[in-house]
Amino acid sequence: MLKIVLTGPPSSGKTTTFLELQKKLPKETFFPEISRDIIKNSIETNSDVLPWKDVNAFNLEVIGQRISNYQEFNPQTLNFYDRGVLDSYAYAKKDQTLNHYISQVAFMLKYDLALFFPFEESIYHTDSERKEEIQEAKDIELELMKAYNDSNIPMFIVEFDTVEKRVESILKQIQRFMN
Repeated sequence: MLKIVLTGPPSSGKTTTFLELQKKLPKETFFPEISRDIIKNSIETNSDVLPWKDVNAFNLEVIGQRISNYQEFNPQTLNFYDRGVLDSYAYAKKDQTLNHYISQVAFMLKYDLALFFPFEESIYHTDSERKEEIQEAKDIELELMKAYNDSNIPMFIVEFDTVEKRVESILKQIQRFMN
């Protein structure tokens, strides 16, 4: 069926909404965000594959796992991705670590629909894995918006609201998109 990517800057409500969609749609296929797992694993193993230590190695690890997720597409269901390959492109561009490989792959692998979650300062926070400051999150938002616009993937802006209302709005948008 469809490949649907949830994207947007850090701490904009993507993962919370993703998890609620997963509860409401148990028969669909979901690919969770992998950056936090990579960071946790790198901290536990004392690896430098961290965005604040070796951003290039980190970006390559993330994009590799996102490509794997993309390739695990289930044609029988809706497929939801908490961030996509284009997110890796936007982050690498912002970090000035963009290379030919990331540029090529990011625009070759297409999603059917992007759900864009704009920056929302009222819910923004940092933690042990999310260290971006507010301005950095806003810079990421601009790079993400540009990347998804340049890719010509149909995009729906998910307005800030309760998780339940966001899910309801997304489900209506997907229904319209499929008809």
